Amino acid sequence: MSLKIAICDDEQSQREALGAMAEQWSQKTGQALDIRAFSCAEAFLLDPEEPVCDILLLDVEMTGMSGVELARRLRREKRRVEIVFVSSHFEYIGEGYEVDALHYLVKPVAP
Repeated sequence: MSLKIAICDDEQSQREALGAMAEQWSQKTGQALDIRAFSCAEAFLLDPEEPVCDILLLDVEMTGMSGVELARRLRREKRRVEIVFVSSHFEYIGEGYEVDALHYLVKPVAP
């Protein structure tokens, strides 16, 4: 069974880098992946496939709807998806939203 990974980032180079890291992890662990990339939050929301993913690699800052706004919307809609925020901006560490009494932390992504 494939794990569905969605990458939502407005920079193509970032989408490609995250996709490559996911593929490397897939090869190392033997976990089959179905990876889909989205250039903006709006494209992710308009995707007709439901559920779009099991894990969402989400850029915090994007043109249009930000990653934090998208995450809040997904939680309001009670969508079941694990969200990993991707950012190099540490000012977002203090920004959070409640998910079963847990807060998210923003960490730089590394393989």
